[in-house]
Amino acid sequence: MPEHSRPKGLVIYGIALLILIGSGTLFIWRSLTGHPLFWEENIGGGNDEDLAYLEQVEQENSEGFMREDDDTYRLEADILVAESLSIWERIKTHEVQKGESLWTIAKDYNIDVDTIIGANELKSHDKIDIGQKLTILPFKGLTHRVEKGESLWSISKRYNVPVEEIIETNSLATQNIKIGEMLVVPGAILTEADKERRLLLARGGLPLFIRPASGRISSRFGMRWGKMHQGVDLAMPVGTPIRAASAGKVIKAGTAGDYGQLVVIKHPEGFETRYAHNSKINVKIGQYIKQGDIIAYSGNTGRSTGPHLHFEIRVNGKPQDPLKWIN
Repeated sequence: MPEHSRPKGLVIYGIALLILIGSGTLFIWRSLTGHPLFWEENIGGGNDEDLAYLEQVEQENSEGFMREDDDTYRLEADILVAESLSIWERIKTHEVQKGESLWTIAKDYNIDVDTIIGANELKSHDKIDIGQKLTILPFKGLTHRVEKGESLWSISKRYNVPVEEIIETNSLATQNIKIGEMLVVPGAILTEADKERRLLLARGGLPLFIRPASGRISSRFGMRWGKMHQGVDLAMPVGTPIRAASAGKVIKAGTAGDYGQLVVIKHPEGFETRYAHNSKINVKIGQYIKQGDIIAYSGNTGRSTGPHLHFEIRVNGKPQDPLKWIN
């Protein structure tokens, strides 16, 4: 072999030796540290520990404990359960604790005070007793006990809630309802007159009112011609007997401006009835009368466009819709 080729051969052997030493060093380092070499980083695979971890995660996911949206699924499940329950199964009972008020209880259940008032026969709206049990509706609304002569249609009209919603909420099979039956009326709001009436019913002091005379309703309670009409008008011929709607004491009997010939009777619990536009009065101030007694005869006196009876019911001086009180 020529002399000039020996250095070249030594160089080649040296490079090969360095490659072998370097490769061995890398494999020894990989074995000791467990880190992949640069050409292995994008290669799939795993070991027994990886498989065990994967199985654990899959099991936890299947049980619903590792899902980021687990709360959403639980909420949906709660809604489905709630929808499968009847309204009476969803209603809760709360026992009043020391220091509680209607306001704090309403806040705790995320409802308003009127909903609690509307679902319970309370004797006071300002004071509740420790240990007293309250019915808590799951949504805004009230309960209504069916009275004589009522229908789903009349209840719907009274509270301005569609009949279909009342039927659906109470899971009624038919539109037939019974006297004394309790219904939940969703979304209904109590008027001040309704609140007052419920208070009196709970106290057992509600006067029983009857219709003072037969006749067609010619004008209802409420706004009329831009002004508040504070009673109900019953059209009838002059001379029709007018009867006391409830027992009480006559506190007014005579002419009273636009009322014409007027009779006013005072009843228990702050109630008062007024009978206007009469042609003749049959009672005197201070006289105690019974329900159904003839107190006057209809007419067309005062500010009147035709013969009729203007009838009012007031509670503590505030006009009420008479049709909501007449039995």
